[in-house]
Amino acid sequence: MTEDNIELELENALKRNEQKEEIKASNAFIVDDRLILFLESDVCLGEKISKIEEISEMKADTLKPKIIGFGGTLHFEDSEIFISVDGLVRDIMKEMPIAAMRSTVASLNGSMRSKKKAVSSARNGSMRGKKQKQKEVA
Repeated sequence: MTEDNIELELENALKRNEQKEEIKASNAFIVDDRLILFLESDVCLGEKISKIEEISEMKADTLKPKIIGFGGTLHFEDSEIFISVDGLVRDIMKEMPIAAMRSTVASLNGSMRSKKKAVSSARNGSMRGKKQKQKEVA
């Protein structure tokens, strides 16, 4: 690989990274000894409080999670604890079994919808389904 190719690959990698969207949450709850996060992508994740470093020493009944910063930050009321939702979800996913992680990632990816897909889906729906290909008669 030449130096020009390496620079081009680096530029492309940086562009791809800029296009990645931050994982955001719509709501958070404490249930028993778990933090439950509802993500904007309609995925729900839970993690034991004891496994989240920033709050592992706290009692579950004293924690009052609140989503702030347009869904990007988890704040615990009556404390100075602020946790990045994106970072927390990535940490949780590192600990997940491979099968569960694949399912979660598929869910996240499947919930993404481009304008082009939405238009195509609406068109297909108005025609009572996708147009069938005609079989050639020999």
